[in-house]
Amino acid sequence: MNTNNHLDPDALELAHGLDGLAQAERSAADPGLEARIANTTHGRLIAARAHAAGLSLAGTTAAPTRRFVPAFRLAAGLGLAAAVTLVMLNRGGPTPMPRPSEAAWAAVTDAEWSLVFTETGTGALLTDADRIGEAMRTWSVDDDSFEGGAL
Repeated sequence: MNTNNHLDPDALELAHGLDGLAQAERSAADPGLEARIANTTHGRLIAARAHAAGLSLAGTTAAPTRRFVPAFRLAAGLGLAAAVTLVMLNRGGPTPMPRPSEAAWAAVTDAEWSLVFTETGTGALLTDADRIGEAMRTWSVDDDSFEGGAL
């Protein structure tokens, strides 16, 4: 029962109503329910507390030690890595694409290459590459100190 009389009247009335509801719920339960719950869970609660503390009760088997667990995890990880590696290696490489012969490359004309570059939108790239190549072929250095080495 709530004995806090410092609440405002509305809250005090609500608190008394909730206390009455709780009393009605407790009286509606089977009289032996609490005892059955206590008897069922008491042994398990003691065993759980002992297990959490690392102890074992008399007459029970000891929990297995976890001393070898990291070694087993490491071994399992290495085995898994080896299995994945074997699968990856046994898949085989990519299928090589057939390469055209020199005769096939020679048969492709400049007009066909221009068409390819135009269709792919890289025609300006081909033109720029041609201009750079031509500039490199005709480039000369007029400096007398240049002797063919690095600048």
